[in-house]
Amino acid sequence: MPNEPVFVQKGEPAPFAGDLLTPEQSAQLIVRVESCEERAAARLAHDLARQKIELGRKLALLKIDLDTARLRGDMYQQETERLDAWYRRPAIVAFVSAVLSATVVMGSAWVGSQLTVVEVSP
Repeated sequence: MPNEPVFVQKGEPAPFAGDLLTPEQSAQLIVRVESCEERAAARLAHDLARQKIELGRKLALLKIDLDTARLRGDMYQQETERLDAWYRRPAIVAFVSAVLSATVVMGSAWVGSQLTVVEVSP
């Protein structure tokens, strides 16, 4: 089959089997193919633009989420530092130490009261 178009005149045999198109039909086919390529290119450009907008929107939302998480982290860090300073105050340390000591003493006294003395005969 030839790569170039073969023009035949009316009544001449065609050099191969296949469809025979008039010049007008060939021109219409070429226009249709070119318009399909143009439509495909336009559709691709449109889809790429939409995808870019959608991804830009998602990126903006993720940046907002990241900024929010950083602010929360900073807020928690400040609160932890504030509470840490409060718990390290001498009055708090003394109070907690006294409560723990009293708990240990009271617990020991209670355990001691629960014990019974058993005499063993030799």
